[in-house]
Amino acid sequence: MPGAETRTSAHLCTMPLSVTVTATKLLLSASGLQIRFNGQDIVEAKPVPRNIPNTIPQSQEWYVSLKLTGAAKEVYENGIYELRLLDIDPSSQPTWTNNQAGAEQAAADIAVMIRSASGGGGGEVLIRNAADDETLATVTAPDSYVIPPIRIPYVDAAGALQYFVVYVDSIASGELTVTEPGGGAPPVPRFTVRTTDTATVVGYRDLVSPTMDLPQSKIRYKDEANATQELAASDTEFDGTNLRPATIIGRGTMRNSAGTGFDFVTAADLVANAVPDAPDVTYQRVDSASNPIGSPVDVPAGTAPNITCPDGTVANKASSPTYTLAVKSNSTELLPKVRVQLRDGSTVDYDYLPTPTVIHTEQAVTNVVRTYTAGDTWNKPAGLKELLVLAIGAGGGGGSGRRGAASSQRSAGGGGGGGAMVWRRIPAASLASTETVTIGAGGTGGAAQTADSTNGNAGTLGGDTSFGSLVIADGGGSGAAGSTGGSGTGGANGGLASACTPAFGPNAWSGQQRVTPSASNGDAGANGMNGTGAAPSGGAGGGISSANAVGSGGAGGGCYNDGSLTAGPTGGASSGGDGTAGTNNVGLQLLLNTVALAVGIGTAGSGGGASIVGAAGSGGAGGNYGAGGGGGGASLNGSNSGAGGNGAGGLVVLVEIYN
Repeated sequence: MPGAETRTSAHLCTMPLSVTVTATKLLLSASGLQIRFNGQDIVEAKPVPRNIPNTIPQSQEWYVSLKLTGAAKEVYENGIYELRLLDIDPSSQPTWTNNQAGAEQAAADIAVMIRSASGGGGGEVLIRNAADDETLATVTAPDSYVIPPIRIPYVDAAGALQYFVVYVDSIASGELTVTEPGGGAPPVPRFTVRTTDTATVVGYRDLVSPTMDLPQSKIRYKDEANATQELAASDTEFDGTNLRPATIIGRGTMRNSAGTGFDFVTAADLVANAVPDAPDVTYQRVDSASNPIGSPVDVPAGTAPNITCPDGTVANKASSPTYTLAVKSNSTELLPKVRVQLRDGSTVDYDYLPTPTVIHTEQAVTNVVRTYTAGDTWNKPAGLKELLVLAIGAGGGGGSGRRGAASSQRSAGGGGGGGAMVWRRIPAASLASTETVTIGAGGTGGAAQTADSTNGNAGTLGGDTSFGSLVIADGGGSGAAGSTGGSGTGGANGGLASACTPAFGPNAWSGQQRVTPSASNGDAGANGMNGTGAAPSGGAGGGISSANAVGSGGAGGGCYNDGSLTAGPTGGASSGGDGTAGTNNVGLQLLLNTVALAVGIGTAGSGGGASIVGAAGSGGAGGNYGAGGGGGGASLNGSNSGAGGNGAGGLVVLVEIYN
């Protein structure tokens, strides 16, 4: 480069600067000064931007930086000549604008000169590294230089140094673009981080950022509804072989309802679906004294036990008679009371006692007396040796008097007969477990006659009294009805020993027979318990003679007791006085003083008196027990006759003999 004696700066002068580029040289002219670069002087031409100081916003101006060689390199500082595009005359050829495109165009135009194959550029071309601190190769024009493959080193996963090869594909803006052999993107390693099943990409890393921190890990699990849940995230650890979350899942303790642990459950059990089974629960039924009842029962864990406890049985200790009571489990059964029948026939109820206890002490007795005045059932008691039975038939009813015309004979009603009496001693073996006690009803007296010139009405027989079929006492006869005759009409005999069971003596004793009526004063009834008859008969009523004489009623039969007579009641007066009822329970020595009784045979009713001035008197009722009723008096037409009295009911006395 002629005329250059000193090193110069980046540009020749201020303005204007003309530029001429040929195939072999670059000519720069300004103010009569010329600089000529031959092809061998220039190694490289590249566009370079420079910031303009103190401009806001920051502005740039463009240069073409020429790297020189040979003698030219020694003239310019650092061997660089910078051609300022702002200094170039716009009219020069070629025209380069002061911008990046103009600078790139200028560099390309100058490059044609230094790379021309027509003989220009015969100097050396240095191939330098990017840092421009080392010459990689020297090329003498017009030779060309083929850039060799580039080996890029890297360290593999085992820590060993490896290389991969790339080729230069192009140069743009002073930078090389490389490719892999055969074309395509170079195999610059990009590291893919994936899950162990290779299905999910976690992230990527390359040579620039080769390090990647693993994300935190979460542990997933199934909840009680079989829905997938997650625990909170924790750091990911590496044990030298495997990755793992930092969270440590503790073992779970299986406990019963009382809080007692009997096994453990680990995460490994859950993952393997091998949770240990809870053991069966064994139940042993015991009684209140902790004695086992039956065999133990195994109940699978997690199920509600439904164990049937057997019902219990409570039994008495006696072999006969036996008694059992079913007692259901988990319930309370009330034991029945214990009923004790005493020798006198009464019963006493006692609550159950768990141990043998004296609940009643009965005094030793030779007999037990039972009295019946109404029908009942007798139950044979345990320990009975014999039974003494006394039965008295009911007394008969008296008849009513006639109602008739004056000056006619009008008889009264007859008195009712007494009931028979029967004794019998029966061994216990001959008795059924139960026997029926039947009490005969007293005979009904004949109703008063209310029609003129009409006979009276007869009474009815007394009812029979019985103890089963073993003892029967015949009821007393019925009083006759008053009539025109002297002895009345109707009625029937009764109270006969022959009709009893057993018949005749010494077991049976007939009752006193009915009293026949008359047309005058009534006859008295016969006394009872006098050695000839049992129960007394009622007195007849008073009659009226054809001379219109009015009679009084007859007295009722009395009754003996211990040799002493209690007289019967007197008859009704002849003016129509009523007869009187007999006295109850007079003859008490029915069992010959062997047993004291409070009941016995009564006296009979007396007859009613006749009347011609009004209603006649009615007969009195027989006294309890077995006595006959009195007859009714006769009357004159226009007034009622007297009604007959009712007989007394029957009686049964039982003496239970145990010793």
